[in-house]
Amino acid sequence: MLENNQKLRSTENTEYRESFRLRAGYWILDNREFFRKLAITIFVIFDMALLTIMLIFYINYISANKKQNTIIETFAMKVTAFPSWSNREGPRDLKIEDTEYVKSANNKYDFVSLVENKNKNWYIKSLDYMFVWDGGKSEIKTIAILPNEKKYLLALNEINHSNPSRLKLDIVSIEWEWVGDEFVAEVMDKNKIEAVRTELFSGSGIVLDRTEYVIKNNTIYNLWNVNFNIVLYQGSKIVGLNRGFIEKFYADETRLTENVWIQKLPSGSRIVVDPEINFLDRDSYIPTPTTGEIK
Repeated sequence: MLENNQKLRSTENTEYRESFRLRAGYWILDNREFFRKLAITIFVIFDMALLTIMLIFYINYISANKKQNTIIETFAMKVTAFPSWSNREGPRDLKIEDTEYVKSANNKYDFVSLVENKNKNWYIKSLDYMFVWDGGKSEIKTIAILPNEKKYLLALNEINHSNPSRLKLDIVSIEWEWVGDEFVAEVMDKNKIEAVRTELFSGSGIVLDRTEYVIKNNTIYNLWNVNFNIVLYQGSKIVGLNRGFIEKFYADETRLTENVWIQKLPSGSRIVVDPEINFLDRDSYIPTPTTGEIK
């Protein structure tokens, strides 16, 4: 009798579950239009949320570009080739320190001179220079020097059959422009491209010496090209000169680069990395792909 009751209850439970599944199936079929609309609604809400997020990012991107472009546009407003009032003092002369040479290979020499623009409000838009010595001269090179900036002027791999005598730096031409205080105070000190790490690796046999350095772009600007003068010191004496180059150097980017040296370098050399970038030249900046604005 007990066994028959258990079988009866099991049958009833099974019938109930089957009945529930059948009713649920009919309910889903009867409401399939509702579920279809619900799925479409969820998809539309998700799509709208994604589009909203993308729109916010795009607006922030455009806003940042316009802000940076405004900064760049002010460069031209704050630079003028001639004083706007008669009592403005002209620029002080460019300070030129000792000119030196380093033998880089047989009958080849590298020349260097450290110069300083000691003017707060005058920048050198264009400086044409060359090195001259008894029996020879280098090609004319051009550089820009910002206010209160020191620069190494170089000429590399100049051929001479003996140590150059009476070597000197010859300023061929110089073009000055006046820069406003606002630019000097608010922009100049923030535009820093620096070597955060430098290291010298000594070679042996056929392996040449090399210098390795990590360069950081601490500015808010994307730059087309950045050249570097590499100066090696042993104590206060210059023992090596070279040049480096970075293409498409983006804001807040860190780049690892190196130089290989033909001559043997003294151990314990101190490496100075001197970047060359003219922040007053619009052609230094990479425009954005969509708007053409400077970024």
